Amino acid sequence: LAAEPEVTPEEEAEETTATDGAETAVALDESDPIYALFKGILPLKKGDGYNQKKSSDERTKIKSVQALIKSLGGDLGKIDGQFGPKSVKGACKAIGKECTDAEVDTFVLDNAIAATMLASAKEKEITATSLTAMIPAASSSSSSSSSSTPSSTTTPSDSGTVEIVFS
Repeated sequence: LAAEPEVTPEEEAEETTATDGAETAVALDESDPIYALFKGILPLKKGDGYNQKKSSDERTKIKSVQALIKSLGGDLGKIDGQFGPKSVKGACKAIGKECTDAEVDTFVLDNAIAATMLASAKEKEITATSLTAMIPAASSSSSSSSSSTPSSTTTPSDSGTVEIVFS
């Protein structure tokens, strides 16, 4: 008779977790349209997006993760492309966990957590389109200077008022 292969403690824990009903491992569906919004940015940890030269694509992907967190009930403040402590606490809440301050510092949003969030999004019928709509449009520096400067024109009137027109 052949001896059964030895099972490591990690494999045993994984089997127990998958079969005890309390927690079920969720496989990451890389074909999910929501996952496509942030594919390649994981894992995320506190501080990603801060004090780093991130491309606009990377910031947009972090914003997509933040939109998903917010749509799953995580309170993270504004969607800004910076994965800070509020984003971490929001991610914890989105997966039904409370994070202590120490856990916030060590939390990593990896593929396993993303898979759990995607499964929840599917249950709540959240779509990639609805997440994209939550992401604020980036303001370009060239158009912001011209659109934020008011141009004033005087209009002949008896009251002596000045009409300010924003273009």
